[in-house]
Amino acid sequence: SVSVMEGREAYIAVGVSVPYGVRRYDDSGHWFEAIEFRDLTTGFVVLPRLRGDQVVVEVSPQKQSFADQGRDQVALSQLHTVVRGRLGEWMRIGSVGETAEESRDGILYRAGSALREEGAVYLKVDRVE
Repeated sequence: SVSVMEGREAYIAVGVSVPYGVRRYDDSGHWFEAIEFRDLTTGFVVLPRLRGDQVVVEVSPQKQSFADQGRDQVALSQLHTVVRGRLGEWMRIGSVGETAEESRDGILYRAGSALREEGAVYLKVDRVE
């Protein structure tokens, strides 16, 4: 859980610090190899505003991952939405899913497999006095 005042943002995230190799010049102009770390996070920013017994929440999820070109570029996905609900009730604000299917056909056989994972994300806002 996280506490935040009305009209202020809260950031909720999980991540990992990933090592990667780099080549750099030193002061004398020679190459050297070093290990650096890049933090990759997945999370969201919430901004609640009270409207009587209701709450309006701006939600901005973001996901960082290494780009297809390699570990020197980070791909960033972001979204912005607004949800409305009653104070003290759980609101579904999204889900995380993965789907993969594979099938093979031959003259005398048919084979297939499927994977589907989904995790719903809920948010509850309570008044704290």
